Amino acid sequence: MHRRAVLACKSPHETQPLLGLGSRRYNHVSSSTKQERLAVTRGQYKSFQKQTYKIIERARFTPPDWKDTPTLRGTEMKLTTLIKDHNTLDRKSVEQEAFEMEAEPDEDEEPEETGVANSILPPGTFVETRRSLILVHGVVIGEHVVGRRKKMTTLMSSGEIWYPGQYDVLFAFPDFVPADVIERCGSDQTVESQGQINARIEVLRRLRDMERKTEIMQNVVSMKSNKVYHKVKSPDPEAWSTTTLHEAAAFVALKPNDMTLFALHKYIMSNSLYFVADQSYETSRIIHVRPQAHVRNIQKITEWMRMPDGPIQSFAAKVKKVIPKFQEIQETSREEKPSYGPASHAWSAPDRIILTFLHNSLRQTRSNQSDPYSLGVSHIIRQISPEKLDVNIDIYETLVNIGALAPWQDLACLDPAIGLDIEPEATSSWVQRREATADRGFASINSSGTNTPLGPEDFHRTDPLESVRHDFGDLPVFVIDDADAQELDDGLSIERIPSEPDNLWLHVHIADPASLIPSTNVLAKEAYTRTTTLYLTHRTWPIFPHGLMSHPTLGLSLGRKTQDSPLRVITFSGKIDNKGQLLDYKVRAGLIKNVNVITYEQANSVLGHSEDNDKWYPFGRKLDSSPKSADLSDSHAKDIRDLFKIANHLMAKRYRDGVIIPTKNVVSLQPIVRPPPEIAGPLHNPMIFRGFPTFEYSVMQASDQDSGARLLVAEAMKLACRVASRFCTDHNVPVVRRVADPVSLYAGCDPQQVLDMRTPNCYIPFHRAITKIEVPSISSYSMEPKGHYTLGVAHGEGYTRATSPLRRYIDLVVHWQIHHALLGSKASKASPPFNAGEIWEIIKTASSREKMAMIIERIHHRFWQLMFIQRWAKDHGNLDSPDGPLGSIKAYTLTTICANARSGVWQVQVDCPDLGLIGILDQLPHHNFPVGSAVDVKIREIVLGTKPQVFFMLKNS
Repeated sequence: MHRRAVLACKSPHETQPLLGLGSRRYNHVSSSTKQERLAVTRGQYKSFQKQTYKIIERARFTPPDWKDTPTLRGTEMKLTTLIKDHNTLDRKSVEQEAFEMEAEPDEDEEPEETGVANSILPPGTFVETRRSLILVHGVVIGEHVVGRRKKMTTLMSSGEIWYPGQYDVLFAFPDFVPADVIERCGSDQTVESQGQINARIEVLRRLRDMERKTEIMQNVVSMKSNKVYHKVKSPDPEAWSTTTLHEAAAFVALKPNDMTLFALHKYIMSNSLYFVADQSYETSRIIHVRPQAHVRNIQKITEWMRMPDGPIQSFAAKVKKVIPKFQEIQETSREEKPSYGPASHAWSAPDRIILTFLHNSLRQTRSNQSDPYSLGVSHIIRQISPEKLDVNIDIYETLVNIGALAPWQDLACLDPAIGLDIEPEATSSWVQRREATADRGFASINSSGTNTPLGPEDFHRTDPLESVRHDFGDLPVFVIDDADAQELDDGLSIERIPSEPDNLWLHVHIADPASLIPSTNVLAKEAYTRTTTLYLTHRTWPIFPHGLMSHPTLGLSLGRKTQDSPLRVITFSGKIDNKGQLLDYKVRAGLIKNVNVITYEQANSVLGHSEDNDKWYPFGRKLDSSPKSADLSDSHAKDIRDLFKIANHLMAKRYRDGVIIPTKNVVSLQPIVRPPPEIAGPLHNPMIFRGFPTFEYSVMQASDQDSGARLLVAEAMKLACRVASRFCTDHNVPVVRRVADPVSLYAGCDPQQVLDMRTPNCYIPFHRAITKIEVPSISSYSMEPKGHYTLGVAHGEGYTRATSPLRRYIDLVVHWQIHHALLGSKASKASPPFNAGEIWEIIKTASSREKMAMIIERIHHRFWQLMFIQRWAKDHGNLDSPDGPLGSIKAYTLTTICANARSGVWQVQVDCPDLGLIGILDQLPHHNFPVGSAVDVKIREIVLGTKPQVFFMLKNS
């Protein structure tokens, strides 16, 4: 009999230690010894019975030593039994329960973007699902809404129906099962007819056959896969490298097929010591290859872990002495400005190896791949503080408390997946190299003849669109942005039509880097690698060097002076009526001269609007709030007011069209005293840190943020992107679009009631919308001009991002494509620079990096937000102090209550609008908290580290 079946036959008290349900030890006694009768309560008996049923169920699966006669009838009967056993909603396998309890990556955030593809794969697709190291194969048979997200109804090889999401599917084979078979399967949890059972049996047969073929191919591939790492790793032992699954497969087979790729994928995912799947691996197939020095470092720590009295124990003893001193210094210098100096202690060579290991462990991980650092980090932290429970938190605190990280160092920007330069900007070799490249590019313009082929660092020697540029003369152009913005890439103009008083032309002038930078230039290729400018609290990482923005005659930023030469732009113009309808459009290469750069605050002063009136400051004001007016003529002020009227017409049309946008409140941290820029990243020479940066904390509703001058600019950019899409469609230019389906309301919900909840700019507070909207609008990329619901873009018109070519590489690609169309017959080539296939490949890679940048920005801002609150609370009593903004917090539940997969504690996600906080409410006394419930809470704990989080508890508990 199989061991699990034997276990199931034992009595409850005999299985208790084996099931992990108790710690009582049962010693063997002879039969002549009288044993005490074990008292088992009814509750304990029910618990033992439930666990025993699960073990019996597991034993039904074919064990390794089972000898079965391979008859068709026998296989059919076994598969029928599997399907019928799972034909109820309350019978789930241990794997399925664990799968459902584990949170999906970024599940705590409202889904807004899915990347290059729809999150739901079509029925009949074979899928490999992974979540928290639970690996199962299945076939998609439909879709289902779970937790406000569309999930795939999937028949697993176990016969169960699971609901994986887009992040759970790591590999897929479309059209694995014919459509007619899938249709007969049905998509419900339960089967209602023999026909559905027969169809599911056919699916399971194909699944089992696929698993056998995969196992054979894995054996073949594994013999050749050992050399893959040495082929794709960086020649620099300290540097990460990047490859793709297809590139790696070339080292395994001359002509790799889908099965080869699948087998290699499994090898890659199971060897996380060498390979780390990208955040968008499911679509991009990008793999990060661990540096050889990091691999050796992990192996060395693993070796030391086996020593009872080795370097780890010596390091821990030293750290225990250092931590109290550092904590005392931080505590006594809380009110000081941030400063630093060398510490008195030093690290030995083995200490530095351990520190390197701990520093390298501080990166984002995905739960579907094992973390090679977890055991080592846990072992080291236990040696330092045996009572510690959360290693992720404690490794960060430990490194801060020993001077190996600055106390203001957030970990997001250290993640190697994003590849940020962390040297001080003033002395950074990376910054200097880029600036030197830009200087050589400008020098190349006059160094060679116009017919000489361009080199990799050369810029265009003449304006490619010079022959077709429209000179806008003295037409006023308003560049409206934040006071500290450097990449000023858009300006607005208004043109009145005397014969049509109800209609106006809105011109959106966008910086034209494509007129200077060829797509083959090294700076363009680096922009592709970075994809998007990254904005963090303490620093900005642009995709282009600053010299490109500020050159006196060819600078790309619309903020440069124009007396020496006009600015080159691509102008997207829309003719708008007083109902917000787009009547006509134009796209032109332009020249602008009369440029007026003003801040949002100055534009708001013209509009009679103040953002300060819309913000609230839970922790008090610290900065000067006196408004700064713009020095504009009456005609310029009228232009801005008329531009604002157009923006309101566009917004009102979207409101009439029934757009609904659920939103959370927005937190802003305005720096007062910034952290020292010269200290960043892991420190191997211990430092003493005093003081801390200071900020002003403000909260604003998203509907208020999207108002005044910000509304004016946002609506103009939306219009320009619509015009760009129309132009590309009419000229047959392949470009990518952003698309989004409408929201889906719960059955029985009155649509008019939801519409009436909106603000004039279509927003609804998220905690109010959550009980009405079953599935939110989620955007993705498409090559077709489909609709975009939240932006009010109709199907067939499309929305093409083209307004930020200085900050987003994808926008620059659109500009290169538009250049070709504007030249028409004058173009040097018959087709645009990129065909549809090449565009899609660019998007697959770029969207992966966009997603990573979005994750990094979100984690970074959450870190500073929680760090601010944590320090404020310590200065004003404690987190549960009854006075101040933390004394009474109103929260709203955003999810259904579930058990934490690791701790078993019941918890629910909550939104605290007054503080702009999203967190976890746990330690709940009961489960009676429907989604959207209002509860009074207090902060129980704030944790930082790689995944900053705030935990709440009920106020009166």
